[in-house]
Amino acid sequence: TAESARRLAQQPGPGGTVLTVWSATGANGTTCVSALFEAPGPLSRPAPADFHSAGGQCSPAGPAEPFGNLGGSATPEGVHTMWATAGDAVTAEVRLPDGTRRPAIRAAGFFFCWYTIGPAGGRPQLVGYDAAGSVVGSTGMPDLTAPPPGR
Repeated sequence: TAESARRLAQQPGPGGTVLTVWSATGANGTTCVSALFEAPGPLSRPAPADFHSAGGQCSPAGPAEPFGNLGGSATPEGVHTMWATAGDAVTAEVRLPDGTRRPAIRAAGFFFCWYTIGPAGGRPQLVGYDAAGSVVGSTGMPDLTAPPPGR
C-alpha cells in the first residue's frame, strides 16, 4: 500500500536531484518499486511534495528473474530511467558510450539507473557483477526517445 512505501536507496541524479527508489509490499506478497527524481536529503525524510516520477513496476512474490530484464521510462528532455532484474548480480554499473561508468542502485531485487543519450548516440550498457567481481551479464539499454524504425 502507499502508506507502507519507503525509500530504499538513492544516488545523484540529473540537475542536482537524486534518483530515489521506493518500495511497498502488499499483504499478498506483491512488491511494487518506483523510482523518482527529487531534492537530496536523508532516506528517512517525509515523502516529497515536489518530484518527477520515473516509473516502476509491481512483481508477485516468487523466484528471482535472471539478470537484465529491463523496464524503463524517459522524459521528453531525454533523461532515461531504467530498472533491470538483479538475478545473480550483486552490483551493476552503467557504461555510457563516452566511457563514463556509474554505479546502479540495487534495491528490492532490481538495479536502477539513469542516463541520457548524447548527440552521437550509442547504447549504454548495464553490466552486472557477482560477489567476486566477475561479469554475470550485460544488456544494452535503449533510446526510448528515438522514433520507431521506419519513421
